[in-house]
Amino acid sequence: FILAALAAFRYNVGYDFQTYRRSYELSQRFMGNFMEMASRIHFEWGYLFLMWIAPNFRVLIILCAAVAVTLKMAYIKKETDARLVCIIMYFMGIFLPYDMGIVRQGISIAILLYSIKYAINKDVVKFGLLIMLACLFHVTALLFIPMYFIANHKYTKRQYYIVAGLSLVLFICVRAEVVVNVARLIPIELVQTKVLYYATIYRADDLEHITYITMIKRILVLIMFVEWLSKTRENNDDKTIFYLNAYTLSIFILGLCGDLNAIFGGRAIQSL
Repeated sequence: FILAALAAFRYNVGYDFQTYRRSYELSQRFMGNFMEMASRIHFEWGYLFLMWIAPNFRVLIILCAAVAVTLKMAYIKKETDARLVCIIMYFMGIFLPYDMGIVRQGISIAILLYSIKYAINKDVVKFGLLIMLACLFHVTALLFIPMYFIANHKYTKRQYYIVAGLSLVLFICVRAEVVVNVARLIPIELVQTKVLYYATIYRADDLEHITYITMIKRILVLIMFVEWLSKTRENNDDKTIFYLNAYTLSIFILGLCGDLNAIFGGRAIQSL
């Protein structure tokens, strides 16, 4: 309740607060229907719907906080014994930057958590529906799709380390133009728009780029995780393997984003 209240009743806190406020004010100028608003404001439809039904900006922020925080805390309560550890990790890694800032992706991440069991159980319909629902709030949810295929597959230590090494090579070699050109081939207009926006609108002088230190830190955490799991059997359950595979996939995608700005890389892998 405290976390939800902090996110809901803040004022001018969070680096996207004013951006969202201006977008809401713009949406209120449209006298037409929802589809007309969607054609002019390039946000995902789920967030646009919340803007459309919210009587004022304050109510919009309260709605976003209530949905995102409540779903994540409910997941933590249901799915883990180490609740306090998870709450600390959530507070530092997701709540402060996303539920207090990028509220659209905060909601998307909350929805994706509930798709995990369907990826593990291979329920493609329910998994796909939740991915689609998450995409209605942030299109990066599409990057969660590969998890259906590698959800609880137990790879060897060597395979994890090969992926880590390949990710570092990609980080060094892949140029931004490759990512942009691939994005242009994706037959989904919203995906193309978002990728091109985050890849090109920010210049080198405006935003920090992903550093080698960032990449190496993530690889070291992966190695620690893999080595720990190799020495214990009681923690090798399906969900633990899922979390390991998701983290590994995030490193691989970060390697592809090496020549792009840090905000692009952060948005791209945050759901994972």
